[in-house]
Amino acid sequence: MDSFGRHWTPVSALRWRLEGNVTALRARDAALAERILSHCPTRDYVISADDNALYFGVVEAGSVKPLPNPLPAATAAKVVTQLASNQSGAPFLVAGLDQGWLWNSLWKLKVQAAGAPGHRPPLFLLCRELESLWLVLHLHDWKELLTDRRVLLFVGEDAVAQLQRFLEENPGVPWPRVAVTVDPAVWPEGTSLDSVLASLAADAAARREELSRQIEALYRGFTPQQWAEKLRTSPLRVLGITSLYTTFLQHSMRDWLAAMESLGHQTRLLIERYDHERPDAITMLTAVAEFRPDLLLMIDHYRGEFPFLPQMIPCVMWVQDRLPTIFRPEAGAAQGAMDYVMGYGRRDCVTDFGYPPTRFLETPVGVNEARFAPPPTGADTQPAGRFDVSPCQQISFVSHASTPPRKLVDEMIAQQPPTMRGLFDSIYQQLEQIYRRGEFVTQEYFLGQIVDRAIAQTRVTVLTPQALFDFVAQKLNNAFFRHQALQWLVEAGYELALYGNGWEAHPKFSRFARGPADNQTQLAEIYRRSAINLQITPFGSAHQRLFEGLCAGGFFLLRKVTGDDVEPLYRELWELCLDLGIRNTAQLRATSDNRVEALLQRISDLTGEHPLKQRHDFVELLQAVAEAGFLRMASTIWPEFPAVCFSTRQELLARVQYFLTAPDERRQIAESMRRRVLETVTYRGI
Repeated sequence: MDSFGRHWTPVSALRWRLEGNVTALRARDAALAERILSHCPTRDYVISADDNALYFGVVEAGSVKPLPNPLPAATAAKVVTQLASNQSGAPFLVAGLDQGWLWNSLWKLKVQAAGAPGHRPPLFLLCRELESLWLVLHLHDWKELLTDRRVLLFVGEDAVAQLQRFLEENPGVPWPRVAVTVDPAVWPEGTSLDSVLASLAADAAARREELSRQIEALYRGFTPQQWAEKLRTSPLRVLGITSLYTTFLQHSMRDWLAAMESLGHQTRLLIERYDHERPDAITMLTAVAEFRPDLLLMIDHYRGEFPFLPQMIPCVMWVQDRLPTIFRPEAGAAQGAMDYVMGYGRRDCVTDFGYPPTRFLETPVGVNEARFAPPPTGADTQPAGRFDVSPCQQISFVSHASTPPRKLVDEMIAQQPPTMRGLFDSIYQQLEQIYRRGEFVTQEYFLGQIVDRAIAQTRVTVLTPQALFDFVAQKLNNAFFRHQALQWLVEAGYELALYGNGWEAHPKFSRFARGPADNQTQLAEIYRRSAINLQITPFGSAHQRLFEGLCAGGFFLLRKVTGDDVEPLYRELWELCLDLGIRNTAQLRATSDNRVEALLQRISDLTGEHPLKQRHDFVELLQAVAEAGFLRMASTIWPEFPAVCFSTRQELLARVQYFLTAPDERRQIAESMRRRVLETVTYRGI
């Protein structure tokens, strides 16, 4: 016992904890682990604890000298709270160790980087003295911390130089932006985080410039004619660029590249290795310089978002989602002569945002037929792990759109000034009345009318009208439309299986929640084992999830939307235009053919807008949709659509009752619809 009444214990009594930590570290850094384990301490260390703190001490001349503790646990917690409130999502650097409480607290801090769900900012930890780390590893159970790849550990008198070399060699790791110095001796004289970052920035700029020069030399002299011939006739080198931070895009890009490989092309996938990395210029330019691609592929991103990417290589963006970064004038203006777009939203992108119409192919998202192919007959396909699909499961629905409409509105109101409550309540009440009557609304024109009426009634000023409309169309009406059909089935006494996030919290559907299903290993089994799968979306059922489900061998009932009535009219009108020699909108306006006028009026009645009074060039749109094979809507993809679609409660219940007792017909229809998927909407087919 010392003069303060403390009882001291040799740290050697905690050797077991040191060894456990070092064993964990060995998987990440065997050399450092060996240095720590073989380290012979220069002093005789002891440890003590009371109700308020832990203490390290050294034995000198038969007595214990407590070591200073400038950053005890309570102080470290306060520092982390302050950092979290002011620097959310920033990569942190800690220079110095003390007792390790700041390292521990920062590692446990839950952080979320803006715009990158799932990204975990790296944590840079620097320690000048190996003996300090050796000592602290007797105190903390850091097995998880030391195996966490986002924890980047630099130990030694040259810790800052190690950090700088690491960041130079790993350009995908974001640089630390906030530094907390516990031990000033970590920083060599004249250095700081600012000086290190300045040196890194200068080096990175020089490397980008050199890589750009190399790439320019590689592609110098290629003419548009040469590119056209190469793309038309030669096996290509295809570079696909995507990110870890969206599972859906990862799968889609891998499927896309697999299809290119099957067609004889050579591919390379560029994606972050770990979740503490981010896309960066040097990594992308290095991949281009090494792989020398003939084609760049991106999903939901265009080349203009990455100004360092070379402009002389053809680049294709596949639009899968209505993202504000894509659906805006700046994106259209950024499309260069070698930029091409395919996928969703052609009409709006071309008409409203200036995308070149001749370089935008309207097409649905594709499906990987190999990943969702039915298993061999008799194979055991039950996925491993805690996942169960009953062989006699009747009705399944897969969706993350589980939040009730009222909750969506209340959450939005909570984010707005009090004056906006009436606006959102009015929109909700209008939609609620429509769906209570058993009706629905899916056309943008009619949704716009609902929003406009609410604005007029409440007399509020909406600063971001597009954001308001997107909320109504993409979230609120989406929930109404999906949940209405589910409620019809529940009221009729049917048992459902709901897969996706959040259903367990739904006030009416929680007992049907089955949790999220893995896209790679579980979705196909759900589709196959369910007697009936539901495809319910106000945007039209011709979606990748349906294509995958049919490809897997599932049987689906599809909820009909207004577009399913409109698309066959488009096809009929286009065929009539071809017969009459109509090739542009001016010629269509000038025609007096009664058949044309009748079709135009019918389209107007369904959509709320006369085709010749809309913003876009209608005949140009017809031609683009025709060239894509009229694959936008289920009604023009599958001849079986009338037999499996429903619009009203009565139609849904009649379809369910019939098909639950007709397994042979279910199999025949499912197989026929599957063949159509393989013909048209696989990546190879597209």
